[in-house]
Amino acid sequence: ARAVPVYDAAGRKVREPSRKTTWPKGCQAGGLLFADPGGLALLRGEPPADLAAVWITEGLTDLARAAVVTAGEAARGGKVRAVLGAASGGFPALRDVRALVEAPPSVKVYAATDPDEAGNRYALEVVEALRPRPVFRYALE
Repeated sequence: ARAVPVYDAAGRKVREPSRKTTWPKGCQAGGLLFADPGGLALLRGEPPADLAAVWITEGLTDLARAAVVTAGEAARGGKVRAVLGAASGGFPALRDVRALVEAPPSVKVYAATDPDEAGNRYALEVVEALRPRPVFRYALE
């Protein structure tokens, strides 16, 4: 079984792959997203009422790192954040996440990608997927 499940833009868990290093049968990275619990609520159209920000990361490792940081901050009374992640080709799926596209302006969206060529490209894909919503860049170190 996959250690981290993948979801479509409506928050439906996609069937497990037959091997741990492949996407589920019949699926490609282009339509799938990773999500922490807040991100999954967002995918399902039920974002936390006190949601302050959404971080969109590149890949599984950055999603896990961001999820740990945001959960720790929330546990200490900080801002509530949701985290979504995508692999190469997955960022266009963000345009189908209605709760993200339609979130109030008070909910800030950050493209939290690596400060390298691929990270810059992914950040631009996030901006394109969510246009005209403002997306702020947060370069992960």
